[in-house]
Amino acid sequence: MTPSSDYIPPRRIRELTSEGRAEYKHDIRIYSLKETAYRETKKQEQKLVEFVLKTVSATYQKTSCITGDRLDKWYQELRRSGVVYNERLRPEACNKYHKAVHTAPKINKLNEWVTEWETTMAEAISKKVPDALDAQC
Repeated sequence: MTPSSDYIPPRRIRELTSEGRAEYKHDIRIYSLKETAYRETKKQEQKLVEFVLKTVSATYQKTSCITGDRLDKWYQELRRSGVVYNERLRPEACNKYHKAVHTAPKINKLNEWVTEWETTMAEAISKKVPDALDAQC
């Protein structure tokens, strides 16, 4: 429909044609669904921000979780920091692993030794200590 000089656009829903009302209702429904999805996304994003701020140390928050930055940037910075941190921990995990493997348990502390050995093994595997990865087979 091309507006002519005497065309007055409708200002109320009741002034619309039945086709216009149907389109309007359809558009409102789509808008409502998109708004609901947006609000849910924002709510989940806020929960994620709160989780990160509760679980990440203050030092990493200052360097990686800059207020105003997007969550994906926080993730990239935390991941980069984590790689550096893991690289520093690998030699320590390797030493713990070798100590645990070569230490004979005392009979009266066997349960403690097994628990410590399992923890050390899991840590060594997570830090990708080659000997621990080979022992995993």
